Amino acid sequence: MAKTPPLPFRPQPFLFRMLLAVFLIECGFLAFAFVKCSEPLPDNPVPLVNERCPRLGQRSQEIFQQAMAVTLSLLGGGALAAGGFSGAPSPLPPQVKKKKEDDPIINKQPQP
Repeated sequence: MAKTPPLPFRPQPFLFRMLLAVFLIECGFLAFAFVKCSEPLPDNPVPLVNERCPRLGQRSQEIFQQAMAVTLSLLGGGALAAGGFSGAPSPLPPQVKKKKEDDPIINKQPQP
């Protein structure tokens, strides 16, 4: 039986899967922190999460803000590297080649 060649690497699905994994792991960490912060203490049988872990909400907000920033930057960088997701031409103008005589440094004539 002949071996089939491996499929080509697809960076966009790989990126989306890795980002999904990062978000799921972050959610797992936050869920673990929430469960640990809501466990009863011997002197306080019904603790409030905000009393026991006052910065949990702020930390979760920071984590998701950073994750979204990384996601958008990776997607934007991938779009630029691939020439855009829609196949539209790049909005950047093409580089214009200058002639040597157009360069003021090369053609600088000494002034008398």
